[in-house]
Formats: sequence, structure tokens, C-alpha cells
Amino acid sequence: VDVDGANGNSSVLTASYWNSSAWTDTSDTDGTISSGKTMGQDGTVAWTVPGAWSAGSLNNILQNLDNGTSNFRSTAATAPQYGYQDLFWVRLEVSAALDSAVTLDSINALAGSTAYAELTAGDDVIELAANYGEFGSVELTVTTGTVNTVVTVGGKFV
Repeated sequence: VDVDGANGNSSVLTASYWNSSAWTDTSDTDGTISSGKTMGQDGTVAWTVPGAWSAGSLNNILQNLDNGTSNFRSTAATAPQYGYQDLFWVRLEVSAALDSAVTLDSINALAGSTAYAELTAGDDVIELAANYGEFGSVELTVTTGTVNTVVTVGGKFV
């Protein structure tokens, strides 16, 4: 989480996953907390992938929570193409209102895998691909030495 304007109000973040019938706490670790204030600094919100995590569409989740009375078209104005796809969802919720100065530059999802690719002299390209409607991130880790690194990330999402 890239926090631009830090939160000054006491609050706690909860990350929950969808288990096919309800939102369930992930027991996350909030690295954005500073002096009891979530989103008080840049940081990582991490959790172990739950075994009961179920894919579902936002439309079905809303109907499940509201006994079939909600419809994605009438309740969500953004990213309608994702409302009907079965995806794995996480809900981030805070225990109290954040202060008016809070600005988040971005929240990027990163895989927790440690199966990294290593580039050595002569290796110069790793290709990443995403299909329509998918998201991606690139994480660069430098472990030793002095390195001159250029990372160019581009994409076309239509």
C-alpha cells in the first residue's frame, strides 16, 4: 500500500476473504499501521492464503448477502466487467473513519511466492502476460552487490 497522505485517526484494518457464503477474517498482518493508526505509513498487508477461499462473482456475493435482492448492476458503478466473473475477492475494512488527509497512491497485489526468476549477465528479458480482465504486478528484489537496473512495465488493457 503506497500511502501519500497518512491517517491520523486510531483504527484497525481487517482483510477478509469470501468463503462462498460469508466474509471471513484472514488474520492479516497490517504493515501500514503506525501508532495504532492503519494507513499511517507505506506498508504491506499480508496473510496466508486460506484453504476455504472460494471464487465468486460480485453479483452472486451481493445476492447471497442480501438474500437475492441485490443486483450488481444497481449497486456497483465501477469495473462492471468484473461483476459477473468468478474471481477470488478480499475485502479491506477499517474499524473507524480515516481522517480527511488520507490519500492512497496505490494498492498493488503481490504474490507471496519466493520462486523468483534470477537474471545474470546476458539475460535481459522476462516476459509477463495477462489476459483480458486480469491484473499483474512486478516485484524487483536485489539481494547483493551494486546493480544498475531498468525495469520497464507496459500493458494494454481494453
